[in-house]
Amino acid sequence: MGEEPFPAGQGVLVAVTPSRSAMICSAEIRRALLVSAFSVAGTTVLCQTAPGISGRITDENGRPVTGARVELRSTQRRVVSDDEGRFEFRNVAPGRFSLFAQRIGYQPRSVDIVVTESGASTTIVLASIPQVLDSIRIRERGSGMRYSALVLDDNGTPIPDVAVVVAGVENTIRTDSVGRFTVAKKVHGALVLRMRKIGYAAYFGSLNMFSDRADTLRMARLSQNLTPVQITEASGFGRDTFVYKDLDQRTRWKTHLAAIMTTDDLAKAGRANLCQVIGCTNQDCIILNGNGRTLMPVNAYYADQVSTIEIFPRGTDWSHNLEARGCYTNRGRTLVIWMKKDSTANRR
Repeated sequence: MGEEPFPAGQGVLVAVTPSRSAMICSAEIRRALLVSAFSVAGTTVLCQTAPGISGRITDENGRPVTGARVELRSTQRRVVSDDEGRFEFRNVAPGRFSLFAQRIGYQPRSVDIVVTESGASTTIVLASIPQVLDSIRIRERGSGMRYSALVLDDNGTPIPDVAVVVAGVENTIRTDSVGRFTVAKKVHGALVLRMRKIGYAAYFGSLNMFSDRADTLRMARLSQNLTPVQITEASGFGRDTFVYKDLDQRTRWKTHLAAIMTTDDLAKAGRANLCQVIGCTNQDCIILNGNGRTLMPVNAYYADQVSTIEIFPRGTDWSHNLEARGCYTNRGRTLVIWMKKDSTANRR
């Protein structure tokens, strides 16, 4: 399996094939056998490699768990299990390590493993989480409201073919020829929107749905002086795409105790710092812009600079992707703070 850097939003599945070094060693050995026993001995020394860890992720019934993220704790290395549930860490020095495995729909699990000179192997069994529907949430969906919007550029011109994602609700919407879109599913409560089109600054915001609602939203045109790479990034198709995929997962899997403070809510708070708006404790863990944990305190951020706040009390993030970014909701509250794109939080 290929490894991905830490932290990462998504794993990349790579077929397990003989390594390049193994093939080179095989070729060297064949040549050595034709030359002399001395060459064979020399080649054997060259082909020695460091030990590694191999394993398999299964459920309680022994079926492989595909796409599970496996972290080698204390080394900041991570892989993703393949179609057979298998994973591998290569070149791991002998010693005692901890493996942490997680997958949406399963309880995460840590196991200790001892790597010897010959390596180590293990099987990690993940227990599935029963999907229990909440009757209150079902009634909310049944009595939800419709949302629609007109998307304009900074000159008031409609923008067609904008990709619109409603986190946890819909991710296949596009604006029509006159720049309009409608969320087909009825919604109630907080709605988190992301809009993207090459050549326009990506839009991210949130709102409250208490009745049918129709808005006018704006996306600024990007400067023609930007490079293609800069335009791709600013249009929302760059390296941070994975953080919005995780946002969608968290929104779909969050319990009714988790909450979202929307752009609408924050606008009412003005210049107040977030401690004054949502309260704060010493156990709060903050993730900034969906990326990774920050050590700045809650009162270092101000309501008028923040777009959206995800609030996860202890034990309410069933997706477990907050843990991959350093916040463990079984230890305290986690806040995911999304800053306005043109703002930088003031520091005390």
